[in-house]
Amino acid sequence: MIAFGLLLGCFVLLWLEHSLPHMDLENPNQRIRINIEHQSFLIIAAITLHNLPEGLSVGVSYASSNDTLGPLIAFSIGLQNAPEGFLVALFLVNQNINRWKALGIATLTGVVEIVTSMLGYTLSSYVSNLVPYGLSLAAGAMMFIVYKELIPESHGDGHQRSATVSFILGLITMIGLTDWF
Repeated sequence: MIAFGLLLGCFVLLWLEHSLPHMDLENPNQRIRINIEHQSFLIIAAITLHNLPEGLSVGVSYASSNDTLGPLIAFSIGLQNAPEGFLVALFLVNQNINRWKALGIATLTGVVEIVTSMLGYTLSSYVSNLVPYGLSLAAGAMMFIVYKELIPESHGDGHQRSATVSFILGLITMIGLTDWF
C-alpha cells in the first residue's frame, strides 16, 4: 500500500516534468534562450507544483485518526515554506520585479497548499483508508523532487558537506518532532 503511493507520487511528478515545458539548467546541450519573464514564470510554476503534494499531505494528515499528525505535518511544512517563499521573492526581485509584487507572487505559490489540503481532507473524509495512500503519494512526489532537484543543487559550489550535514540534522529534527508530538 505504501509502496504503491510512493511510486504513484513519483510517477505523477515524472509525468508532470515530462509534460510541462521547463528548462534543465544542468544540461549544457540544451540551448533554450528564454527571456526573464518566461524564466520567472518557470520558477513560479515549479515552486507551485512542488507545493501541491505538501498541501495534500497536510489535509490527509488532518483527516487521520491520529490527532497530533495534522499539526505536526502542518508545522513541519510551514517551517520550510517560509524560507522557500522568501527565496522565490528574492529571485523575482533579482529579475527586476517590484518587491511587493514579488512577495505577493511568492505568497500565491503557497496558496495552492490551502486548496490541496482541503482537497486531501475532503477526499479522506469520503474514501476510507485514503490517509496512507495520500501521505505516501505526497511522500513519493516529495522524494522525487528532493532526489532529482534539491540534493544535486545543494551540492554545487563546494557545499557538499554542509548540505549533507544540514540534511541529516533536518531529518533528526523531524524524527524528534515525531517523537515529541
